[in-house]
Amino acid sequence: VDVCITGADRVTCGGDACNKIGTYLKALAARDNAIPFYVALPSSTVDWRMEDGEDIPIEERGADEVKYAEGLCEADGKRRKVLLTPASS
Repeated sequence: VDVCITGADRVTCGGDACNKIGTYLKALAARDNAIPFYVALPSSTVDWRMEDGEDIPIEERGADEVKYAEGLCEADGKRRKVLLTPASS
């Protein structure tokens, strides 16, 4: 691996980038292996009113969105929703 490039959901005018879960681990792995780490983004991703990453709001999702997977069932062609987590969680 010669370089690590990731996207970003939002970037502050100070250069702090915020992305989805997993990006931080990629950044740490790149640093530990002396591999350059870059964030590729359109200019619309930069929030010029925010100076610091502390100001970036964390996106919260409904519990059903992370507990279930939904898709088309090949057997009958109907949409199905499947619980991915233990029922008691």
